[in-house]
Amino acid sequence: MPTADPRNVVRATYTYSTGNGRGTLVARLSQGPLELERLRVGFSYRPGSDLDGRIAAYAAATALALRLADKGLRRVELLGPERELAEDVVTRRRLPSSLVVPYITLGCALNRFAEARVGAAEPAALLALRGTAGYRRSA
Repeated sequence: MPTADPRNVVRATYTYSTGNGRGTLVARLSQGPLELERLRVGFSYRPGSDLDGRIAAYAAATALALRLADKGLRRVELLGPERELAEDVVTRRRLPSSLVVPYITLGCALNRFAEARVGAAEPAALLALRGTAGYRRSA
């Protein structure tokens, strides 16, 4: 398996499924045109809010960021299925109170990198990822 050049950004395109406070994320790591690795990451979140889907999105992104930091990556771009999460992070807009702790937790995970960006993945990339993983998103 190829290794990442620490001077360049590693792109992590991911999707996930959730249920009953637990989730599984699948990610494709790439650097330029080179696919580096595929990951499967488990995570948990506290259900019971009308914002469960957004809380799960933060938990998924946080779990992926922590895994990538543990791998020693320094520059990352996380591209997931939730455009709203990306807008929250990029615009630093005011959030409902139930999202404040997940937002801060994700921010702390992203601060482990020299450079980190969050964005929304292209639908085609998500479909390809779900298809190769035999995956179905439920959140």
